Amino acid sequence: SLVIMGPISGRLSDRYGWRRFNIGGLLLCVTALFLLATLRTDSPLGIVMAGMILHSTGMGIFNAPNSSSIFSAIEQSKFGVVAGFLNLARNSANITSIALVTAIVTATMASMGHPPSLTAVSEATTAELLDSFVSGIKTVYFAVGCLVLLGVVTSFVSKQTPKQVVEFSIAD
Repeated sequence: SLVIMGPISGRLSDRYGWRRFNIGGLLLCVTALFLLATLRTDSPLGIVMAGMILHSTGMGIFNAPNSSSIFSAIEQSKFGVVAGFLNLARNSANITSIALVTAIVTATMASMGHPPSLTAVSEATTAELLDSFVSGIKTVYFAVGCLVLLGVVTSFVSKQTPKQVVEFSIAD
């Protein structure tokens, strides 16, 4: 759904403005994250799939308009620098988030008296070990959902100024 919604929301945001797509996409992501934060070890696979599809759809709706909103605020001569910076920021966030999620999940497992190892989860022999893993994952989904909700509020209160060009300077 990310692949489908990206081009559609990009085209629609060019016509109607990026703000509603930023907010709508993030709201779908928040909904998905809070849904995933309710998971238990016995949750049906359908809930997991629904959460993942909702999140992917939300990101598809959000990404293209968000990039458009960023590029609309800078001079065209700076597009290459800003594109590079956006890729750096997004990739750094992805890499950092993997480390943080792993740390939170393993710390939760350790605090519940289980080996702080993701290998232990794949070899789990007790329901309590799996429960500690799922508890860590739920904590992460809830925390990230709250951060994305902050993004919704930020997008909601920001003013849409797609034609305003601001000076952007990074060492040329």
